[in-house]
Amino acid sequence: MSGPPEPEVEWNPQAAAKVPSSLRTILLQHNNGLRAEKAQFLTHLTIGGLRYTISSKHFGNSCILLNHNSTPVGTPGVIGSILRIQGATGTVHTLLAVRRYKPLPPPYNGNSQFRTIGASIWSSELGGVEIVKPEIIRAHCASLAIEGDIAGVIAQGGTRKVIVFISLEKVSPPVVPDNDSGIVDISVLLRNLDL
Repeated sequence: MSGPPEPEVEWNPQAAAKVPSSLRTILLQHNNGLRAEKAQFLTHLTIGGLRYTISSKHFGNSCILLNHNSTPVGTPGVIGSILRIQGATGTVHTLLAVRRYKPLPPPYNGNSQFRTIGASIWSSELGGVEIVKPEIIRAHCASLAIEGDIAGVIAQGGTRKVIVFISLEKVSPPVVPDNDSGIVDISVLLRNLDL
């Protein structure tokens, strides 16, 4: 997501907490130089004027699309943690611990999209935790979980639960907020997809 650069952040040792060992391992896999024992754990982060939160605080604001080469609409994911760590040189890094949704098998993988509304279909299963920089967040996304024989996607022994994601990168008609709640109502649009 492009936008003005975020203001420089200062390290506050009083606000730092111990990084769980499982997250330390993932940080080392992300960058061998990030040997962080402590981090500042944030509940939200503003990127390009938009507020992103951790899933335990506000699930809707934690649903994101990440830039990815294999799909033009982005890969959907969920923000689990937002942390600031101080590197060995004193530089403060803001990183996100995210889990991406797994693609469906072809032909209904993440590239299966409905261009007119910027939607794509994904598995409801999440992958493992990975560390990403805020710069690869493309946008928020709306999601709708659907269970049943959706677009012929049937798992062995029964049906598979899938999620339809719609990018909120360029929200414009016919995707409009519901007047009563201010929430984007995508159900009307999905009825026209013959899922």
